[in-house]
Amino acid sequence: MEPESFPVRRLLHRLLLPSTLLLASCGGGGGGVSPGPPPANPVVLSVGGLPPSGLLAANTTYTLTATETLNGAPVPLGPVTFGLDNPAVGTISGSTLTTGIVNAAGHVTATDPTRNAKATATVKVGTTRPATNGDTANFAGTLTTTYVRPLPNPMATEPPTTLTSTVAIAGTVATSATFNAQANVIDFKTVENDVQTSPNVTLTTTTDTFEKFKPGTAPAIDLFMLGSNASDSNGVTYATVLGTGNGLIDVLPETSGATFTNTAAETYLETEPDTTTLARTVNADGSYTETDTFAGPEPPATITVNPDFSGSYTNAPIPGGGIVNLTFGAPQGSGASAIIPITYMFAGQPPQMVSPPVHDWYPSTTLYADNYAIALGQAIPSGCNVPAGLGTSATTISENLSRIDPVLGTYEQRTAVTYLVPSYGEACVALNDQLADYYDYSGQSQFLFAATPQQITTTAETVGFSSGTIAGASTARRPEAARTAAAPAPSQTHLALALGRATFNRAIERLYTQRRKELHAFFRHHTSLQRVIR
Repeated sequence: MEPESFPVRRLLHRLLLPSTLLLASCGGGGGGVSPGPPPANPVVLSVGGLPPSGLLAANTTYTLTATETLNGAPVPLGPVTFGLDNPAVGTISGSTLTTGIVNAAGHVTATDPTRNAKATATVKVGTTRPATNGDTANFAGTLTTTYVRPLPNPMATEPPTTLTSTVAIAGTVATSATFNAQANVIDFKTVENDVQTSPNVTLTTTTDTFEKFKPGTAPAIDLFMLGSNASDSNGVTYATVLGTGNGLIDVLPETSGATFTNTAAETYLETEPDTTTLARTVNADGSYTETDTFAGPEPPATITVNPDFSGSYTNAPIPGGGIVNLTFGAPQGSGASAIIPITYMFAGQPPQMVSPPVHDWYPSTTLYADNYAIALGQAIPSGCNVPAGLGTSATTISENLSRIDPVLGTYEQRTAVTYLVPSYGEACVALNDQLADYYDYSGQSQFLFAATPQQITTTAETVGFSSGTIAGASTARRPEAARTAAAPAPSQTHLALALGRATFNRAIERLYTQRRKELHAFFRHHTSLQRVIR
């Protein structure tokens, strides 16, 4: 009967169940339980050829290696392939990793499919020349101008010995700009506020500096400054286009001891609110031609400087007289007896020679020289006042520039040191410029021409990074102030936040403009040369 058979069936079920499981585990019977996954491969794969920190230099080649071990003992390497999960980091060809020129992070992978082995290494590219669209960088520092007059000055009024200004620079990167018919250019926009005390003067200068990466001697990539446009709160505008052989800022990757040079080639246009303009075309060797136009009925004036150190200043005669031509010949003679022949001419009169002649004071046989040197692992000066997160050492690019103007009677010497930190770019720029005036067209000295400097103007500026937003980097003066860490797209063009050259040039250019104005005023208002030579 059914009630009696039910306990029997339950007993049979308990007796048969172990046999069924045993058959499945032994593989007996058709359609048993499927086998589980095989045990994990005991071979361990490791990636080599990378710095232990994982921080890679930009535009640099690394040879990747791999090793495989079994229970800690090396085994013959299988068919390993390498990969990269972020193309912004660079490219891999075989076992060669070539990094890009942007701040980026990613992973290098190594895979041996025959042993089901895989390894991953985290890497980050930290370039000394970062810039992504929207990057910002703020700098702060000081600017001092010191005047020294080695020769006696009879004038009662003297400029202050030293003028000091606080400097604040706010910079922003804009990509995909166009400059001088070149596309895919980076525009580094800066607004600089210089606040001077005693007397109180504030000057704001807005500058667009245009830069671009270009292929150098393989595998190097060259960073060039193409030119700049600027305007200041006095209403003056400045436009500079750098010419052939000029504008090289850096050679990537930087190597200690590397050097490069720039020529003087450029075109320059300065326009003042009263429509006065200075238009200058400079050749590679520093010789140039300049045409200055002035507000009102006054005719334009022309300055010419030739490669042999000869030159002239010429303008049309005006009612009331005045000098219409001042000519400087190439140096004559040698040693202590060498002279600079100078002639001048009043309207309607024959040329006259300046007598006694001016001794040759030129300190060099070249009008212009601009030399650069790269060094690694240099200490960042405490005066830069950079955030602690940038570290204490940097790659430096040191510039030494010299320039002689035989017509203005000036000799300029400049040193500039740029401190570069991976991922952040320019951490600090320290500049020093000395402009020696041998000729005085202002009337403040007893002498018009002299063979020793009548005034030496020293301009010094040090600015350090204070804060900003740079893709792939994170630091500021406050620990809690984080910065954007998104990796930029590889199609973007990236470059340094190079601020030193263009902004500092404005201060020096103003000194030269003042000399030109003094020369023009001297021509228009002097009917004799009573102050001649010392």
